[in-house]
Amino acid sequence: MACVGTQMYGDLSLLSHDRDKPAQREKGFHDDDFKKMIRAPDSRHNAIKPVYIKDREKNKVITLESKKTLGYEYLTALSIAHEVVVQED
Repeated sequence: MACVGTQMYGDLSLLSHDRDKPAQREKGFHDDDFKKMIRAPDSRHNAIKPVYIKDREKNKVITLESKKTLGYEYLTALSIAHEVVVQED
């Protein structure tokens, strides 16, 4: 699962006790809404309050200004942490 901005993505059945909604069966991270979000052009709809990431000397290194950029950073961190390569459809 992933939380990007205020939206949750991934297998949300893990948070629910609804037996009519089974957990996903395939391995990995799958969410059609997440795919749409990172493929959509940047717009006011996916804008967020800017997130600034700074180094140890307090110098600004990265600025994240949209859900799309947060999504890309999530996939990058996920692929590094799990030693996998992100593939596009």
